Amino acid sequence: MQTVIEERESGLREAMLTGDVESLDALVADDLVFLSHPGRIVTKEMDIGAYQSGLKMERIEFLDQQIKFAENAAVTVTRADITVVVGGEAIKNALWYTRFWKACDGKGQSRRCGHERGKRTCRRSGD
Repeated sequence: MQTVIEERESGLREAMLTGDVESLDALVADDLVFLSHPGRIVTKEMDIGAYQSGLKMERIEFLDQQIKFAENAAVTVTRADITVVVGGEAIKNALWYTRFWKACDGKGQSRRCGHERGKRTCRRSGD
């Protein structure tokens, strides 16, 4: 199961970096809810809508990741440095986040909920 979770995390990272909405839709559960680093509740529709509206992830570097298992589910705890472009401005963040993965409707593992806790550094590219 560890390999499956690592593959899903990697696939999600790749989909976020390439803005692959179809892959995001397949990996993210319909009832997704997570708390973003500024404290906003985000749903699957909002998350995918951000990519459709031009959100661009330039960089996601995993610095540390732990996977904890319980029955047919797993929780990942990840520390990552990210750079996201919003409205033409590159913003760098150092984040810790958790994801809950569970088999859903025979589709394999899906991200069900998440929480991001981050330090926002708010730097423009080149700074």
